[in-house]
Amino acid sequence: YLTSREASLELGSMVIDKVAARTGQVKRGAKEAPLVVLRNIYSPALLVEIGFLSNPKEAKNLASSSFQAKIAQGMAEAIKAFSQSEKVKKLLEE
Repeated sequence: YLTSREASLELGSMVIDKVAARTGQVKRGAKEAPLVVLRNIYSPALLVEIGFLSNPKEAKNLASSSFQAKIAQGMAEAIKAFSQSEKVKKLLEE
């Protein structure tokens, strides 16, 4: 996320929490990154990195369709919760 986008940090934190709750993964936190892909987006946006293929345990999990489904469910729950939040209502009023 970009530090100039407070809503992106909130969304990122929600994704981390929901995915960790579904998968049991360690929460590594939301990190600010001035990535070009996020720079010219004026709505909440983030780039999600789920794990490391260089870690054998994480690579095995990431290859599992049931683990992928848990990741997707967690992300969907976070996006739904964020879209219904007061933060989004305020953004839509601007």
